[in-house]
Amino acid sequence: MTYPKASPNGRFNRISTVQRIAARNRSAFEYNSIYILFNSTFTMKNIVSLMMALCCSFGLGWAQLNPLSSTGYSTEAPVGYWLGLETVTTHTGGDLDGMTTYRIYMNMQNENDYMSSCSGDSENPLIFTSSTGSWYNNAFNTSWSAAGLNPAFVAVFPDMAYDSFLTIGAEDALTPAAQQPSTIWGDVDASAQFTGPLPGMNIVVDDATGGAWYTPFPGIDQAGSHVAFAGSDLKVLVAQFTSAGTISGQFQTQVFVNGDMGQEYRRLHAYSSENQPGQDE
Repeated sequence: MTYPKASPNGRFNRISTVQRIAARNRSAFEYNSIYILFNSTFTMKNIVSLMMALCCSFGLGWAQLNPLSSTGYSTEAPVGYWLGLETVTTHTGGDLDGMTTYRIYMNMQNENDYMSSCSGDSENPLIFTSSTGSWYNNAFNTSWSAAGLNPAFVAVFPDMAYDSFLTIGAEDALTPAAQQPSTIWGDVDASAQFTGPLPGMNIVVDDATGGAWYTPFPGIDQAGSHVAFAGSDLKVLVAQFTSAGTISGQFQTQVFVNGDMGQEYRRLHAYSSENQPGQDE
């Protein structure tokens, strides 16, 4: 409710009941929280504008965290970029008897090539399969990535070294935390199949949202020290599997050629332990 109030120029201004009462007894309202809130310099319009600005800022931040938010990329991989599967060891005796440990690498052409993400969705399905339907997860690695592989524990529990995991360059917990990969998933979380103690099971990510594991681009100045750059061996580790079966599958890779985000490509690559070294056409 408001009342007219005469101004010095003879015109009437409208003031609220709260303002009118407060003007008569300011000391009673000086520390009143309701009055302070009402009399704040932020009007409702200011608050709404502020909230909209925060939402926009959050949206921009989310776009920077989402590895697949960019546009204008190439869908064709340059010649010489492929997924290769290499055998680490075939196990005899012990709990891993009859299993083989494989590592999957993204092979590239330049030392400064940056492996940004691995992903899958309805247009480019991610597929992880073993002919036995499962792969080995070590109970002592509670992470889906190599971040849970502490060399001190591996020395005590040697089978930890053969845990199945997803990664981008990192082989164990000695890699700095800032260089360990993150994940983002929609309806299907593929990383859940790499967390012990239960074995991982065959999985397909083909929903509209999809998902990925990724490392944000740190800048070309980090090419000599960041594990997601190809380096002198021109390859980056992206996964490890230990299984008694044949390993095969596919996922989309995102690479910044020569560490240039303007030279980004994404392509669906396949791999198979029956077709080593695994170069796909």
